[in-house]
Amino acid sequence: MAIRPECPVHVSIMLHLSVWQLPYII
Repeated sequence: MAIRPECPVHVSIMLHLSVWQLPYII
């Protein structure tokens, strides 16, 4: 996943959410 300087906050939030959701999905 490439991190774009356009919206690093959005990328970080998405990554954080995906990491948080991982244990619940599995």
